[in-house]
Amino acid sequence: MNTTVQMTSIADATISQSVGGPPPEFIAFMVFWGILGLSSFLFFHFNHNATLKRNVFPVFIILIGVIFGGFVYYIMGRQHPQVLLPLVPALIVISFLNIRTTRFCDACGKTLYRQPIFTRTQYCSHCGSELK
Repeated sequence: MNTTVQMTSIADATISQSVGGPPPEFIAFMVFWGILGLSSFLFFHFNHNATLKRNVFPVFIILIGVIFGGFVYYIMGRQHPQVLLPLVPALIVISFLNIRTTRFCDACGKTLYRQPIFTRTQYCSHCGSELK
């Protein structure tokens, strides 16, 4: 009888803690996402090896899309799989645009983000060197 009372009070405490705030999975994801964002900023901003960044960037963008899609599926998709219908095409388009509009200068190693979608920038805005 004492064991039942303890298990009930543990269950009540767990429920009362989860009602007042976000789920622990969400907090873990936000911490992971923040660490991933900071580390990618440091890598792409301070690394001057354009060839390395050019090779890593598409894989990184696709991985980010898969992680984000997996998180949305874990939180919502198991109960509402229709959420994935607009999410998957949106992730594909966003990933494609990120890869398409990001360039790396071989001369200075600068990561260049802001470009028109349908035209390619010919010169680095930082050093003026011609881009490949």
